[in-house]
Amino acid sequence: MEVNLRPCVGCGALVPEIEGPTHRYLGASPGCWAVYGEVLEKEYGDYLRYAPVHRLTVDAYAAQHPGVPSPQSIQSVAVHLIRLHLVLERGLRPSGPTRRCNGPSPVRRGSSGSTHRFHSARSRSSTSATRRTQTNT
Repeated sequence: MEVNLRPCVGCGALVPEIEGPTHRYLGASPGCWAVYGEVLEKEYGDYLRYAPVHRLTVDAYAAQHPGVPSPQSIQSVAVHLIRLHLVLERGLRPSGPTRRCNGPSPVRRGSSGSTHRFHSARSRSSTSATRRTQTNT
């Protein structure tokens, strides 16, 4: 059976011309979305091997499929492009889970997360400023 190929509406890659689901705001053809699903299946099937680069896969795909301009799609592309820049140009390590910005932070005070370090640094600087003020009066 011969598969007809057509360019993806988002990235332009030649993908199978099929009917099927797509993402609700990423601009991808059903064939491209299906191929992306196969890539993710491979990554999740051998997660220890692919975990360090999984976010790059997601970021690259999302950046290449911006969809119809809307606040959500524009913010999505921005986040994915920024993360690609940080990893590829600035040397940020592409590991760890992605945390959504809408919702409570999984990092609690007392943990080793960056939120704790930020709060601790801010508390120390506030304490130092308070001491200086009390000393000068």
